[in-house]
Amino acid sequence: MLIPEGTYLRFHDFDIAWASDDGSYGGEGLIVYNPEDLTDEQRSLLTDMYDYTRVEYIMACLDGDQEAIDAIEADYV
Repeated sequence: MLIPEGTYLRFHDFDIAWASDDGSYGGEGLIVYNPEDLTDEQRSLLTDMYDYTRVEYIMACLDGDQEAIDAIEADYV
C-alpha cells in the first residue's frame, strides 16, 4: 500500500510491518504492510536481503508479480 504524505492511518486487529526504500529510519519511501500477507518463506528471505531490495520484493509479493519475485529470489536462494 502506498501512503500519500500527510495521511493518517489507523490499524485494528492485525500486526503491521514496514520497510523503507533504503533500509534506514529516515528513508524517502516507506511501505507498511500486514506481515500475514507474505508466506513464512518470504518473510524469512527478507532478513537475508539487502535493505534496498526489500521494498521491491515486498511490493512484488503483495502484487503477485511472480516474475519479479523469482528474479529477486534468484539472488538469495
